[in-house]
Amino acid sequence: MFSTVVPSPLSQRRAEHFDLLAPDYRDERVGQYTVLPPSLDDDRRDRLLYDRFSKDCRTAVRRAEREGIETVTVSDPCDEFDQFYDLYQQSMETKGYSGKPTAEGGSLIGRGFVRQLFDRYEPDRCRLRCALLDGEVVGGVLEVRHGEVVDYFQTAIDPEYRNTGATNYLVYEGMCEAVEDGYTYWNFGGTWPSQEGVFKFKRSFGTVDAPYAYAINQYSPADDLLDSTPDELAAEYPGFYVLPYDELDAGA
Repeated sequence: MFSTVVPSPLSQRRAEHFDLLAPDYRDERVGQYTVLPPSLDDDRRDRLLYDRFSKDCRTAVRRAEREGIETVTVSDPCDEFDQFYDLYQQSMETKGYSGKPTAEGGSLIGRGFVRQLFDRYEPDRCRLRCALLDGEVVGGVLEVRHGEVVDYFQTAIDPEYRNTGATNYLVYEGMCEAVEDGYTYWNFGGTWPSQEGVFKFKRSFGTVDAPYAYAINQYSPADDLLDSTPDELAAEYPGFYVLPYDELDAGA
């Protein structure tokens, strides 16, 4: 009935892909990624901070160090994962992303789905980087590694520690380790044009902007589906992308 193809934001042939696909629907995004340095000694580590990151981002990293934030990296769904997921769930529900989709098309990612990432990727290709304070998990970044790219898949932070700079510090440490392991890009993924705060946060790490879109083609009549609400569509196809919610006749 429908197909969705997402040309990579890192591809230089995105326009050609869209000409070939001739999609019936488009869902616009802005990809953001940081080009990592080829190697990392103490000098290059400082240059990653001072040449790439914004002043606010550098300040947040230094604040986390002063606050005593420590990091630990795990590659399996252990106790730290459960603490991370609980923080993620609380954060998403606070933003309105509960069991139902929002007008922007987002929804809460299930615990089981996130756990499966550890099983589906080779050991150490999926890793959770946690921020610890006094031994407690106060935040985390879930990373997925493939090819030359480290994907910033999901993040979470305890609201009480949002101003410690923990998330910035986690990303910085993740980038440094990615360089040491030979990766070229840190991919922050796509951002909706309406997500100004998220876009600004990612840009503070010296990202390159790469506009792209989901290419959606329709192959048969789908009046019933187009007449559905976002809730109904999400319930019928849980965990799958079908088409933008603003294309539904029932609206968001």
